[in-house]
Amino acid sequence: MLKDVREYIEKNLTYGKNDDVVKYLFKSLSLTPHVDVMTPIYDVCKGLGIKLVATDFKRKGGDVAQYIERGGRSPYICVDYATNCRRVRFNIATMVYCALHSNFSDRFVVTKTPESQNLHRAKKFAASLLMPTQTLKKEIFRKDIFGEYIYLVKYNGEWVLPFKTIHCIAERFGVEFPQCAKRIFYSNIAKIRRINTRDELNRRLKTAEASEAMRRRWIYGCEKRDYLLRTYLINNLHFPKITKVNDQICEKLRCEIVKNDSLIEGVLSSAKKIESFLNRYKKGEVNELYKLPIAERIMIGHYETIRHLEEIPFNKRFFNELHYRLFKYAVVTDEEREWLADPKHCARGENEYFIDFVPGQYRQTQNIINGAKFITDSVPDIYTTMNNLYYDTEYLLQNKDKYTNVEYIGRVNNLVNKLCVCNPFDDGNGRVSRLFMNYLFYQKELPPVYIDASKRKEEYISALDELSDQCRHKLYEQIDYSRLNGIVMECMLETEGIFFQPEAMLSKPQEYINKELRAKTDKEKE
Repeated sequence: MLKDVREYIEKNLTYGKNDDVVKYLFKSLSLTPHVDVMTPIYDVCKGLGIKLVATDFKRKGGDVAQYIERGGRSPYICVDYATNCRRVRFNIATMVYCALHSNFSDRFVVTKTPESQNLHRAKKFAASLLMPTQTLKKEIFRKDIFGEYIYLVKYNGEWVLPFKTIHCIAERFGVEFPQCAKRIFYSNIAKIRRINTRDELNRRLKTAEASEAMRRRWIYGCEKRDYLLRTYLINNLHFPKITKVNDQICEKLRCEIVKNDSLIEGVLSSAKKIESFLNRYKKGEVNELYKLPIAERIMIGHYETIRHLEEIPFNKRFFNELHYRLFKYAVVTDEEREWLADPKHCARGENEYFIDFVPGQYRQTQNIINGAKFITDSVPDIYTTMNNLYYDTEYLLQNKDKYTNVEYIGRVNNLVNKLCVCNPFDDGNGRVSRLFMNYLFYQKELPPVYIDASKRKEEYISALDELSDQCRHKLYEQIDYSRLNGIVMECMLETEGIFFQPEAMLSKPQEYINKELRAKTDKEKE
């Protein structure tokens, strides 16, 4: 498919026939806009055999996208996960041009940055792909049921498009305001009110009228639209298999999970202390574990549980096993009792050295969570709730391939929320719930997630608390999980940025980038 389309592109795209190429592309892939008038850009990539990955480019300012092709293997389009979804769509469309307009048998990299002016053609193609001329024209001149124009107004005897109204059109096409405004102005589809020159357009694009704040005031329900665009991205991303990821990256992720979970639960208040302790433990510098404070011993159990999380069999004792592994290093041993018998060793009190409950066993008293809106399950109800949770989880794992990524994330959040509301253990319920969540993500080959304590702690806890009683009394279909799903999806993209890095795909990518861009520039100058 990609080869046939490329041959057509080589003959036609160089002459600026963007609209003809877009029509051919849609026809060859049997595609039509599926939501409002949005181009199904992700279906375009799927039809061309291009994989999409979210990466962390670690660049300051500007929007970044990267297209990578490794001779004979599936090409990739890398997008910066921190960019908003409307810009991501445009970046992907820009890189689709590179995929169609190049025919390289060896390794090839091209990057889209503010400095790469030679990709001007790619941007024009992206605008044509996301906003085809005929479709854009029909949208601008669309009328309501009374025969009146929806967007156009009469000014000095002619129909013109108010500048702010472009927000509505951009929203329909799933692109950013500047891209839509430039597309309308340069294609002469309609006259924009009080804009006659490029300088006037560029000046107006820098005003508050074109800002994100104006979009949120002007567009009703734009948060739902952003969530919808984010779900499209998550459902169509390529996630690497965890087992094939570099060990160093996996170690980094494990430490991030332990660090942020410890901060969320208040085990230690300093991120630097947690990182320092984990580094010493991994190097083997921590030997006599029973002499450590309880907080550090729990972190060791947490780290070791994450390390072997995929190996834990799923059965009716699964949740008890998670809890036991989490706290097993915090149990008092005979060796420790002898050490604690010396008064100088327990001067700070025994509670700093061991826990007062049995790891892996359900609680025997009522738990009260300070500040929570819900009441945890009573002791007799714990066994019924956990039994039902086991069967619900078993059903989800058996049918995981039937769900899209976002549907699966929603189902996982529902199960995790039920576990949090039940609160079956004396302590560590939050950490067990997040271990459970990542275990389910492993089964679907999705990247594990950590909740960044510095950014999302309050938001995450608030979202769980908001849904607490609903998950008890309502069916899954009756509960709106969009807020919690959005938080988890953002965290998943951040994790993906750690996992999938362009540097891991190519050695010395910048060298290839510069080489190919120079060659392309020289060819265009000729």
